[in-house]
Amino acid sequence: MTPHPPTTPSHSSSTAPSPWQPVWEIIRFELQESLRNRFSLIAFGVFFIVGLLVIHALASDLLFFPAIRTAMGMTSRPGELVPYANAPVRIMRVFGVANLFLIILTVGIFTERATKDFASNMDALLFTTPLKEWQFGAGRWIVSLVISVFISLGLGLGLLVGQALPWMNSAYIGAFSLLTYLQPYLYLIVPNIIIFGLLSFGLGLLTRRPLAGYLGLVAVLLLQVVLEALLGLFKAGRFLNVLINPLGSSAIEYTVQFWTKVEQNTLNVPFAPVIWLSRLLYLALSVAFMVWVWRQFSFSSRNAAPQRLEQLLIWAERRLMVWRQRSSGAETAPTAQPPTAGMPPAEATLPIAPTAHLHHGLGAQLGQVWRIALLELKRLIGNPLVLTILAISITATGFLMVLVLSSGGGMPVLPVTEVVVDGLSLLLRFVAPLLIVFLAGDLVWREREVKIDSLIGALPTRSWIFVGGKLLAMGLLLLLTLGLLMVGGLVAQTVNAYTHYNLGVYGIGLLTIALVDLLLIAVLAIVIQVLVNQKFLGYFLSAALVMVFLAGDTVPLFRNARLLQYGFRPQAYYSDISGYGSSWSQCAGSRGTGWRSPCSCSALQFCFGYAESIPNPNNAGALLDNGLPDPCRR
Repeated sequence: MTPHPPTTPSHSSSTAPSPWQPVWEIIRFELQESLRNRFSLIAFGVFFIVGLLVIHALASDLLFFPAIRTAMGMTSRPGELVPYANAPVRIMRVFGVANLFLIILTVGIFTERATKDFASNMDALLFTTPLKEWQFGAGRWIVSLVISVFISLGLGLGLLVGQALPWMNSAYIGAFSLLTYLQPYLYLIVPNIIIFGLLSFGLGLLTRRPLAGYLGLVAVLLLQVVLEALLGLFKAGRFLNVLINPLGSSAIEYTVQFWTKVEQNTLNVPFAPVIWLSRLLYLALSVAFMVWVWRQFSFSSRNAAPQRLEQLLIWAERRLMVWRQRSSGAETAPTAQPPTAGMPPAEATLPIAPTAHLHHGLGAQLGQVWRIALLELKRLIGNPLVLTILAISITATGFLMVLVLSSGGGMPVLPVTEVVVDGLSLLLRFVAPLLIVFLAGDLVWREREVKIDSLIGALPTRSWIFVGGKLLAMGLLLLLTLGLLMVGGLVAQTVNAYTHYNLGVYGIGLLTIALVDLLLIAVLAIVIQVLVNQKFLGYFLSAALVMVFLAGDTVPLFRNARLLQYGFRPQAYYSDISGYGSSWSQCAGSRGTGWRSPCSCSALQFCFGYAESIPNPNNAGALLDNGLPDPCRR
């Protein structure tokens, strides 16, 4: 019997699998999922259409595009140099305007990829696999980067294709240069995707909540305002103000500020030191933040994330429950024992159950709206991320106190109530709209994210009750925030030894004028989230419309037709002699007609009327058979 030679393993079988193989599998799976839900394709198409419309508005004589140029003040006077639509500086400015909207989408994409396993309760199953932490993080972050860059390419491709269309006016089109369309991606888009991608991905891993990325974006923008104000107090040069801009658009304008119109038409934007220094500064900060978050993140201790604020709230809630139990026990201790306690079971008489009276009228429906509003408000107040909004408000109020002490050439300003209210209103105009947009998406999509939208859609309750409850919860949260700002303003006045408080100015300026302005933005944001079947696309459209409407007098079209500007009102002025005077009556009249204007009426009709176009909500079986959950309950 001839012995067989010992078998040696082949080279292929002895080779260990590549550690990057799970990363590529994660990327492949995430890309396939992105193609299935068509979000990336829809967002790419939206930016492509925006690029086509922009290039037509700048260089086309078809249809209404010349009228748009005239209304926007972009036409050149006789004898003046015609600005090219595809000039490097103009293309860079187009990307600078779209920069913030791309960042909002980027934050949503990175945060969603970081928190999707925690939101779907798949983290425990995923973290028991042989997958390593760095493989999980690298795969999710790389695929988010790829999707974000792919979506941003839609804008550049739309501009590029629109330039080559045969019906464009050749007088508005200059020589083609591929570098003109590459520079915005090298200077603005790709660096911002990396910077805010690291920030939002780290916040998502740290908090396990999608809202954290958006609040981080708002915090960065608020930090920019604070730093710019501090630099203004210390008389720092414009170079430092440009350097701390997280978006990078100011660095472009700083570089070309002294260019002639001929240079703006022909020259490409150089890679000036202020551009790469501003990008390098925020890139270093985002990388350092991501490194710190990554040291806290671990599969084995996924529940030990540094959520000290949430732990403090849980501890306070438990203490409150114990106190309530002790209080209720002390109240019910002296109650007498029921007479049937010592009787045999056969002789004990059961209490008669009260008769249930069902009410379906308007009062019952309004009561349901109130209960839903309280439920949503308690959920938002108990959320540590939403508490950061209130913390930002108090911090901004404290910073306002610093500005009140010294402003305008170092001269101390008396912190009278109208000065404090004007400062708070300016701060709200900058920060509050984005916060409202993100909170509206969280309210509308909460049921769908926790997978109970089908159950909510089958309830025998009218759809407008859910929408009204969420809108009322948003209003109550705004009212609470404005109340805290009012308290902070009073504290700032007291610290500055100013005790002549004017509560009426606070009531009109904050709790009336500012509150109505914010409620109109909340209605618009909720309506868009109801009608759009993509959460991040709803964020993009809401932010875009809100910023366009807040542009106000900077858009010539709104100056010519004020009814086209959603939420427009005349400016309210306060004087020590006549108070708000006639400006208050004009503002109040515009607020009254504003709710009846075509834009606001259309928003409310879409929000409530479209909800009622669903089959009868009292017929739960019909809803289940048709498979049509109410879109207002997503």
